[in-house]
Amino acid sequence: MVGTFKSGTLHESGVLTDLATLQSALQRPAVHSVTVLLESPAAFDEFKTALTTNPTLNVDVVREPEFFARRAEELDGLMFLVTYVVGAIMAVGAFFGALYWARAFALPMLGDIDHRLLWPDFKAVWPSLAPGFTASPAGTVEAFTTMGPWPIPTLNTAILLSSGGTITIAHHALLAGHRAKTIFWMWITVALGITFISFQAYEYIHAYTELNLKLSSGIYGSTFFMLTGFHGFHVFVGMLMLTFITLRLMKGHFTPQRHFGFEGAAWYWHFVDVVWVVLFLTIYVIK
Repeated sequence: MVGTFKSGTLHESGVLTDLATLQSALQRPAVHSVTVLLESPAAFDEFKTALTTNPTLNVDVVREPEFFARRAEELDGLMFLVTYVVGAIMAVGAFFGALYWARAFALPMLGDIDHRLLWPDFKAVWPSLAPGFTASPAGTVEAFTTMGPWPIPTLNTAILLSSGGTITIAHHALLAGHRAKTIFWMWITVALGITFISFQAYEYIHAYTELNLKLSSGIYGSTFFMLTGFHGFHVFVGMLMLTFITLRLMKGHFTPQRHFGFEGAAWYWHFVDVVWVVLFLTIYVIK
């Protein structure tokens, strides 16, 4: 391997080597881009036509400024996705932190001997341990029944985990170049997302009308609706993302080589899945 390496533009440096050797050394199984120096700018159109009309090639020919502009857009999209997910993790973490603090510290403190002098009838038990108790020292919260894991939450867990599997199948189909299969499994994923939101809406109606469980039902009610509602909002956003990605797939906007938008939406959907599993165990199962 020999070459000349200089600081400055890309064309001032060069490497003369066997392509297979370079790929092995850099652990790159494929060539993502090739820079070509033409005789003149006018030769670009002819060069592009020659490559794009060749049935043995599957390439996208663009000028260098456009290439770097695309890379910048992809980096901007990645940074937006990362910051959005990190922000969502911090927000959800704050709600989980409030739930943990109430159960592990605030409630036992209200039940100690000092507070028993103020509220002798107060029972320092978490509502999920004793359905019907409000854990309200001053009796300002109406009695309510807690939400159990069956049937709606468990069904929603199965639905959301299944949607993670369907979008993975769609991703592999896209990598294999099977656009019709990709579109089919993407619509299945969108349908599962709609089903999840519909079940959650029914769960809220059931909580308000039959369990008397409301947003004003003490710390249990507020954390329950904030956690499940915040997660449901992200499911709705993810469902919209997947819908638009599927419509773009139908228009042929993604290829096995270029599909960052698809991958970003898929990563976000898997993040929503993981958060739901933690939420399901914390809110509905662990007593």
